[in-house]
Amino acid sequence: MWKLASSTLGICALSALLVVPALAQDNSENAPEMGMMGGDCPMMRMMGGGMGHGMMGGGMMGQGMGKGQMGQGMMRGHGMGMMRGARMGAMVEARLAYLKFELGITDAQKDAWAAYADAVRARVANMQGVHQAMMETMQTGNALNRMDARIKGMETMLSSLKEVKPAAEKLYASLSDDQKKVADQLIGRACGAM
Repeated sequence: MWKLASSTLGICALSALLVVPALAQDNSENAPEMGMMGGDCPMMRMMGGGMGHGMMGGGMMGQGMGKGQMGQGMMRGHGMGMMRGARMGAMVEARLAYLKFELGITDAQKDAWAAYADAVRARVANMQGVHQAMMETMQTGNALNRMDARIKGMETMLSSLKEVKPAAEKLYASLSDDQKKVADQLIGRACGAM
């Protein structure tokens, strides 16, 4: 029974990764950049050509921003601004399935995992709402409005990450030493809390 469940989970995770191949590529140990999601997130690279340090990286606000242009990246619709609803949800679910599979979550750990996954989903949903408002302000607001929108985005990012931490701590405490080694490579590096 366990082999069947494990195989099914593995197939689901691999299927999700076929849909979103960049999620399987975690080069965070070689590229410790910090983007909106709080790490060198494969998901963010897919959405806007990558993000540099902070929120002004190539994927978030655009590369080569000049007078009268927004550059390449999210502000021109090549990134998270276009990544809404079901598509973003599918990417988050794919990343969670990948983490669950790689960690080898056991039946005894399923409650801690569920709490962690729910916290990550809530964080992403919260950030999507703030991001949408921020993108609207970036296009229509004045310089001070845009600065306020960035401040709000950063504050929300910080508070939402703090909300994920208790669930991450409970999950981490439930892991075996071998699972912790995997978690140390996958959680908190790529995609922030993920």
